[in-house]
Amino acid sequence: MANHVERMAVLHTLSCRGRDSAIDRTSVTNVIGRLAGSTTPAYGQKMSQPLWKRVFDTVERGSGPVLTRTLSNPDVLEMMTLAVAVRRRAESDLAGLARRGLHLFNLPAGTDISKVSHQVAGLEREIRQLNRRIAELQSTPPKHEAKEETES
Repeated sequence: MANHVERMAVLHTLSCRGRDSAIDRTSVTNVIGRLAGSTTPAYGQKMSQPLWKRVFDTVERGSGPVLTRTLSNPDVLEMMTLAVAVRRRAESDLAGLARRGLHLFNLPAGTDISKVSHQVAGLEREIRQLNRRIAELQSTPPKHEAKEETES
């Protein structure tokens, strides 16, 4: 009921103003906001932070000091370095095992395909160079070679 009364008051205020009277930007924004039932601040007023920013700041305030302490510990950094090395080694071993398994069934592995791809790319480069050379030779007029000397 209060919203309805407030909207009616705003409409009354707008209707009482003459067409020639100047309405400043702030009052128009306030009126439109009230008519729309907006909860955002009016023009000229400081807007509050969006919800995602407030949530982020809250989480960061709570976890920031703990993360800083944890990551500044040399033991933690050493453990992280070791974990990365173990992961790389496991990936390498698994790739080798997969390659051997594929070769067992006479199927190409990823390394075989990349080798063939590089070879094909090299051949395509050579073909382009040969095509350019052929085009150059075809565009230049043939040189008249000196007539063979007659045998004396």
